[in-house]
Amino acid sequence: MRRGCLRESARSTEEPSDGQRCQTGRIAAKTPSRAFLLASSAARNFGSTNAVLLRCSWLHLFMSRRPHALTPPTWQAPPPLLAAIASSDLPALADALAAAPGAPSAARAPDGGSLLHAAAAGGPAAAGALTTLLAAATIPIGGRGTAARTARKTPLHVAAATGNDAAAAALLAAGAPVDAVKASDWTPLMTAAAGGHAAVVHTILRGGADVWAVNRQGAGALALAARAGHAGVVRDLLAAAATSAGGGAEGAAAAARLAGVRATSGRTPVFGAVYFGHPRVVRMLLEATTSGGGAPEAHHVAADGGGWTPAHEAAYRGQVPCFRVLLGAAWRAGGSGAVAGVLEATDAAGATPVDVADGGEGGRACATMAAAVAADVVAGRRLDWVDPEGVGGAHDERLDSSGDRNHHGIGVATV
Repeated sequence: MRRGCLRESARSTEEPSDGQRCQTGRIAAKTPSRAFLLASSAARNFGSTNAVLLRCSWLHLFMSRRPHALTPPTWQAPPPLLAAIASSDLPALADALAAAPGAPSAARAPDGGSLLHAAAAGGPAAAGALTTLLAAATIPIGGRGTAARTARKTPLHVAAATGNDAAAAALLAAGAPVDAVKASDWTPLMTAAAGGHAAVVHTILRGGADVWAVNRQGAGALALAARAGHAGVVRDLLAAAATSAGGGAEGAAAAARLAGVRATSGRTPVFGAVYFGHPRVVRMLLEATTSGGGAPEAHHVAADGGGWTPAHEAAYRGQVPCFRVLLGAAWRAGGSGAVAGVLEATDAAGATPVDVADGGEGGRACATMAAAVAADVVAGRRLDWVDPEGVGGAHDERLDSSGDRNHHGIGVATV
């Protein structure tokens, strides 16, 4: 075989032409493997082409046919063992554990997690099995799964994700690390908050979870609950921050600081609530900010890195209820001046919220509302109509009359 022909074939990634065929009639591989290229280099250097290629082919076959020779084996839990855990069949579980050498510490569920992961994901039906496995004391209580699908979750992460409060309590009582992080630095508290599992959130908070912890994107449990619209969880997290600071004025200030934590993007939790259209959560976060001594414009004018404010976000997304809440909160906190600050805030390009309003129905409604509010500010009229549910926490029945429902042509929405 000519060395030039071999060199040309090894470099090519396309089907060779007739001119690239070797004297022996063989054709180079369409996509040469690394082993083949190394063999070609060795052939050029030492001249023993056929011998090297023969050994290379044998090695390639060995590696492709016998991956277990290169990867350590893992012990898969037999179906009876997993079934006993899922149904909390304790006698069957005891028999399965006795029949499985090395179990339960070496056993793995199909997704790569330990038996504790499987029990934590089993819901209330697997509570007895979880207790049995914890009593065995042979499985690392904070051990993470090994397969990609487990995302380095601990059993407590699994309990938090599935809303299994009983499992979370049992794991914490057995010493599970409450602030262990999985992929992207999510803690169990973040996982429970994002899923809206209020009972698990309470349990983990009682276990001493850090309410201030953030993931790689700088988002904490509060931001994750806010963007998902879990108002009850948002309230509980703010209360936890206040309680940890001793309550009173110090507690209110701590809750305000938590509501103002910025992610790596520069955005506070209220941005996520506005983006996904959760006006109740928006109002809750704004009230926490102003109650804690924050400036009325704290969530309105204090924008992200590009000068974008929550009002910009609401107008751009056409989130009319959220836009209404933002203006109403500014009015209650700082009067006409705060409202003007919301409407006149400009981003890095000099655009106001009205300038970026979406061209659809929602964006046009936001622009109409902004014009009506601006007119009332100039005229010195009160703006309680903007967000009536935020006034004293009660709905203003006056706005239910046909004459006032369409004040300025804008219907009053119940949030």
